[in-house]
Amino acid sequence: MNNEKIILVGFMGSGKTTIGKSIAQTINLPFIDSDQMIEEEEGTSIKELFEDKGEEYFRKLENKVVLEIGKFEISIISTGGGLPVYNNNMDHLNDNGITVYLNVPLSVLTKRILADETRPLVQKIRTKDNLYKYIRETLKLREPYYKKAKICINCKNKSVQIICEEIINKTKTFGNR
Repeated sequence: MNNEKIILVGFMGSGKTTIGKSIAQTINLPFIDSDQMIEEEEGTSIKELFEDKGEEYFRKLENKVVLEIGKFEISIISTGGGLPVYNNNMDHLNDNGITVYLNVPLSVLTKRILADETRPLVQKIRTKDNLYKYIRETLKLREPYYKKAKICINCKNKSVQIICEEIINKTKTFGNR
């Protein structure tokens, strides 16, 4: 493992937190979740932040976290799904670590998000067809930012363990370039 942070990006429901925690445990590094940092700092949930103060306020908080990432020690960092899209955040992430895009199939994202009622951007979308359409359209807008990541991982039909091993191996290789 080199001396850089591993920063996970991808759509909501792509497994950034699950995979990030697993990698952190496997290679004995701290795990940081950008959403959790915001919740702790604001003393409220992401869902309540969206409801009470709106998406624009939340995106400003995300940008503040991104600008602080450079100060973090070597760690595994999970970002919010929309974070790379705003305020040149993806460029800042690339400047401060090895970014890894978790590319998960649309059908898998739909299934995962439909089962999770805590997602603020999809609270009002409760039918599978409407959710699928929302994810497809939003992913189309966000994917160019995700694809700026230094490493892209195809997560189709792979277990968490396999994805983690692939990320660890690729970041070791990347760090030796």
